[in-house]
Amino acid sequence: VERAFSVEADTELPDLTRVPGVVAVERAGYDELDATYFDVPGLPLLRAGVTLRRRSGGSDQGWHLKLAGDHPESRTELHEDLDHAGVPAALERLVTGWTRGRSLAPVARIRTHRQTDRLVGADGRVLAELADDRVEGLPAQLESEPVRWREWEVELVHGRPALLDDVEDYLADVGVRRCHTQRKIAVVLGQPELPDPEPATKK
Repeated sequence: VERAFSVEADTELPDLTRVPGVVAVERAGYDELDATYFDVPGLPLLRAGVTLRRRSGGSDQGWHLKLAGDHPESRTELHEDLDHAGVPAALERLVTGWTRGRSLAPVARIRTHRQTDRLVGADGRVLAELADDRVEGLPAQLESEPVRWREWEVELVHGRPALLDDVEDYLADVGVRRCHTQRKIAVVLGQPELPDPEPATKK
């Protein structure tokens, strides 16, 4: 469960211990992430809120498939090892309802410089992680200039969902608002106005 916020290039991270329940902020480290996103003509995965990517860098590098969860801000994320030469068969099968036999191919590349901080509660548990992302994205099929932006992404770890609301309220007080588009791939390729139909049911 995560939420993204739009920030200017020179915005400094405010004192997040002012968020209710957060008693400490710990620096977790830096990562250079390089992700290639896959879809088929018409971008049905993007339209359905599904993400399929191959990402190097970070502790969870590999192939990732993100599917919509029960909550509007939640995702179910499945992983496969990075060493697969192409899209792993297990993940490809799960998106067949959208791809309908068409071959998956790269549609965008997104590189991210990420600084991560942990929001810690009174019991010492990590409530959430805040990723300070400086992002550069480029469509795979178009000759265009890269899209560059910065965002803060707050992802729950052991915290309650209400923590995201508390973080958003505090950030709003210091002039930081939620991103209009919550998915990096949608920033690069555009946010489809209408959802794609449900996956085809196998007969």
